[in-house]
Amino acid sequence: MKHERPQHVRKHRLAQHALAAVWGLAWLLSTALAQPPAAEPPDDEATETVDETTTTNAGVPLYEQPPRDWLKLRDDPSADSSDARPNETSSAPADDAAAEAASGKKEPAIVELYVLPITLTGSDASEPGKARRLPAEPDPGRSFEVRLADRPQDVYKVYWRDVIEIKLFEQRLLDEAERLAAAGRYDDAYGYYEFLDANYPDFGGVQDSLQRYLMREAGTLFADGQIERATLLLVELHDRNPDFPRLSRALGVAIDALVVQSDAAEDYKRCRQYVETLASLYPDHPVAAQWRARWNERARQSIAQAQSLANAGNFRQAHALVRGALQVWPQVSGAAEFFDRLATQYDYVAVGVTEQSAAHAAERTIVSWTARRRARLVGRDLVELSGYGPDGATYHSPFAEFESTDLGLGLRFNIRNDIPWQPGDVILSASDVSRHLLAMADARSSAFVPLWADLFENVRTTSAKSLTVQLTRGYVRPQAVLRVPVLPWNLMLPDGDDAPSLGGYRPLEPADDGTHFVARPGYFAAEDGQPDEINERIFSSTTAAVAALRDGEIAAVDRVAPWEIENLRKHDELLVTPYVVPTIHCLIPGRASELAQSRVFRRAILYGIDRQEILDNWLLRGASIPGCRVITGPFPTGYAYDDEVEPRGFKPQLGMTLLWSAWRASVAANEKTDGGGEGDAESNTTETESVSFPELTLAHPNNEIATRASQQIRNYLRALGVPIRLVPFDPATQWDLDAYDLIYAELFVSEPLVDVSTLFGPGGLIEGNGAFLDQYVRSVELATDSRAARNDLLAIHRRVYEDLPIIPLWQLTEHFAVDRRLEGVGAPAVSLYDTVEQWRVPPWQMEGTP
Repeated sequence: MKHERPQHVRKHRLAQHALAAVWGLAWLLSTALAQPPAAEPPDDEATETVDETTTTNAGVPLYEQPPRDWLKLRDDPSADSSDARPNETSSAPADDAAAEAASGKKEPAIVELYVLPITLTGSDASEPGKARRLPAEPDPGRSFEVRLADRPQDVYKVYWRDVIEIKLFEQRLLDEAERLAAAGRYDDAYGYYEFLDANYPDFGGVQDSLQRYLMREAGTLFADGQIERATLLLVELHDRNPDFPRLSRALGVAIDALVVQSDAAEDYKRCRQYVETLASLYPDHPVAAQWRARWNERARQSIAQAQSLANAGNFRQAHALVRGALQVWPQVSGAAEFFDRLATQYDYVAVGVTEQSAAHAAERTIVSWTARRRARLVGRDLVELSGYGPDGATYHSPFAEFESTDLGLGLRFNIRNDIPWQPGDVILSASDVSRHLLAMADARSSAFVPLWADLFENVRTTSAKSLTVQLTRGYVRPQAVLRVPVLPWNLMLPDGDDAPSLGGYRPLEPADDGTHFVARPGYFAAEDGQPDEINERIFSSTTAAVAALRDGEIAAVDRVAPWEIENLRKHDELLVTPYVVPTIHCLIPGRASELAQSRVFRRAILYGIDRQEILDNWLLRGASIPGCRVITGPFPTGYAYDDEVEPRGFKPQLGMTLLWSAWRASVAANEKTDGGGEGDAESNTTETESVSFPELTLAHPNNEIATRASQQIRNYLRALGVPIRLVPFDPATQWDLDAYDLIYAELFVSEPLVDVSTLFGPGGLIEGNGAFLDQYVRSVELATDSRAARNDLLAIHRRVYEDLPIIPLWQLTEHFAVDRRLEGVGAPAVSLYDTVEQWRVPPWQMEGTP
């Protein structure tokens, strides 16, 4: 059998057209199955045969019992009859017994036997390898041997003249399957038909009965709204017998109903799959022809409208219409030629993502993947990370040339004179940059950066395009602090996405197919041929995004789940590239309850989670990816990571002990706060352990990687007795330690020297971590040379290992994937859009539009 039978069947709400079709198919199927009623025996001859094995093996299907044939014999003592005589039952009426005794005659008894499968011999034998067949007209004088089910060691001889009825085991199975199907018990009947099809496919009547069963159940499922399951059964029936009566019409009705549903949902790819399935079964089916003609006309009208828009210069709407037309019907005449012309006027590229871009690009980029991705499109930082060299991170500015002055106590910027704010034509000046640097040092400003305020002394504009910054002290990499977008402080214009910007793209309102970014006219770094529009299409999973990439529906996937990487590398047409900065995955204690603030509790969490198992089996799925490892600190492997610190192992018993110790201490502290006395220690312990552990909340980014990891963490903590509730959230806009007990974070630590202050410093994501850690963070901020800064960072690593202000989990090397025909994608890359100005979209991407 090819179809599966799930335990729980989903109900589908049909579209209006499909509702009308239900009655049509139900009538059609019932008509197709109509059989002339069997003649009923007279009342005085009516009998009911009870299968003894079904009563003695209640609840066990017949096909799971030992095979037994059933015989009904005439046992006549006055004749030379068969010698098998157990289970005798007199067929004579009770009131005739006296007459029989007086006459000396005795009616033959009826004997019903369950025997081991009969071996037919001689002229009655079936052909070798074929199903058993009973002889149509057996010779009454011939005999065959049987072994009773309850006495298989004894052999008995049975003459055909004494046989009233024989039911072979396979016939008994078939009878029971048909009885269950007729009663509407399709799930029960399925097991019988599956067994028969696998073991007795050539037995007489099996295939015909099975085909009727498939048609009958398909009609019932369709009438119940389960159209897709009904269609699967009809397709299986076609595989078995394409000429089954009325099957072509039934499949047409069922697939038409499915297409109506998907067409209403604008899932045209699935629509076409349904129609192509029907056409592959019946090439000239009228339902397939009708839908093809309908889609072709709809797409043709869209193309005509798109041509009018393009002639009027509205290329974006024209492109959208053509994409829609190709989604409906890719074979529409004239679309390819029109696309070739449109490609020279408007470049469009689709990127697959699994998370919607954060609304504000500049917020929480250290914890938000989507905020980082969006930031490079809609804005540009004063200083940007280029990559890593022998001496560490390297930086550049898209707006200026800069250099260190006064032996590291100053910075000089020479601003380009061709950078306009968009929209508008106001040119970026040294005064704009000066105002922003001043705002970064002002605690009252939204641009305030505590570390910069500590370093900054003054700024002086030496000309309209030059400025000099004086620092209070030397610092290892002051340019790393300036990885911030420049804001238009001298322009009184709206905030948000409509505010003046130096970025290359403007986001539109989110649509059903994701977020669209359109190129800003006059963007200072624009290049001929760069995409005019980028559509970040949202997919439910990386697997779905990768499938769209391979089908040519999108040009890139911004983040590939680690378990997909090995498979993707097998496809030569795709390029899978690691980002230069890994993500650091950790649990951050929240402040929703006091429990997470306990170091003992955090240690219990660490010992109670098998981090290596989660990483290997759930995130990597056995793959070996360089850079992916269990970690012990808050920084990626590199100059700030202490490799001499070994990860703590998985010790669930110790974790449980520490967990309840932390819980008892928390309860005792609350009782003391509420005015209760210390009481008896043993009594408090017993009372605490009898109370269930409180439910904790674990917030996590709403992406596949974080969700999968959080689910496994929840399972481990539940095993310790801690109930956990998972809460998906957007770290860019919903970061709030007071709202959750634990937060699963994906940290982007590209420059530990600076990012340590963003994490643990005043106003940081996780401030208030104790005097020792604060002291080391401050020491890093005051460091004047790389060696001293590194030693302090290593000390922070060890302090985090001991105190666990965050609970380190693992480091992941992140990857993106692109079609090799998308030109200009940079590698190595900090962000997917690092070189978006060099991207070139060839016509293939348009032709692959779904």
